[in-house]
Amino acid sequence: MLEDRLHIVVQHLAQYGIDARVGESDWSHPAFEHPLLTLQREAERQTFMILDHALTQPVLPSGDQAKPLIVQDYIDEKQARDYRARNLNFVDEAGNAFIAFGNVYVDVRGRRLSRRIPGRKDARTGASAPGVNLFSAGRSRLLFVLLTWPYVPRLTIREISTLSGVSVGLAQETLKVLQREEYLSLGPGPQLLRQRALFEQWVMTYPHQLAPRLALESFRSSTPGLHGPLVPGMEVSGESALPDLLKPSTLTVYVDEFTPRMAVENKWRRDEHPNVFLRHKFWTDPGSLDIEATIPAGTLPTVPSTLVYADLLASGEPRQREAASILKEHDDRLLRIFRS
Repeated sequence: MLEDRLHIVVQHLAQYGIDARVGESDWSHPAFEHPLLTLQREAERQTFMILDHALTQPVLPSGDQAKPLIVQDYIDEKQARDYRARNLNFVDEAGNAFIAFGNVYVDVRGRRLSRRIPGRKDARTGASAPGVNLFSAGRSRLLFVLLTWPYVPRLTIREISTLSGVSVGLAQETLKVLQREEYLSLGPGPQLLRQRALFEQWVMTYPHQLAPRLALESFRSSTPGLHGPLVPGMEVSGESALPDLLKPSTLTVYVDEFTPRMAVENKWRRDEHPNVFLRHKFWTDPGSLDIEATIPAGTLPTVPSTLVYADLLASGEPRQREAASILKEHDDRLLRIFRS
């Protein structure tokens, strides 16, 4: 039923930072062929009329501002390309989506229909499969570690949980979900599969799931940068990681723990318009196991390029997004992911 399908796609949209609300009267008027779904992210809001096929049925008036949204059980890549070419918004039960309105742009590809869909009855047991947000803040930490260091899936569960800063239970559960969704191979020598699709979804959800949980402090500086002694474990990200490519106007720093002395030594001050952002460094570097080169940034150590890329895109600034595209074409780690 369409109502069950909507329940599933609403969960996917929430992972992408979009709040979705079905019109209250849609199900009480059988003659109303096209229920309405209102999508919102921050100040951007758009109402859509729900279609189960691409304009193959007559479209009834659904409000002056309503746009068509195709909602299906599964949309393969060939059909998805056709929808994108026709600028048709869509989302399916697997989580593939193309949504564009205002400043909101979501383009998720490569997801396969799970054997057990959240909210659906399991065909074998008759029980409802539990809804699992693979890109929740906690699981996103683990995904970051798995994507950044390709040998991590071969480590023990306890080692993986330590590197990603999550509990052993959450690490074990997430690995099972990745296997079920066919992102992780089974048997000896496990490895990530379809890394590009997984990484693109992680990047898409990062600003709305993981990033808000990492914020520690924010300040203002006349010359954004690290001027005091470096604290062990302190690493920069975003545009500060690419000083040769960008002229940084902001500073994003990941630290194990913030101390007021950092602000004093670097002459940071409180302000309503900060340009220095301190975030929690949630992961543990594998150290000598990391054979992929880090991004050179003068004397400043940087976070892995996977996180630099995500922070650049999350900024929303065209110049940083352009830098992310350049980084993607030249960084060994990102090349490995996007070619997989």
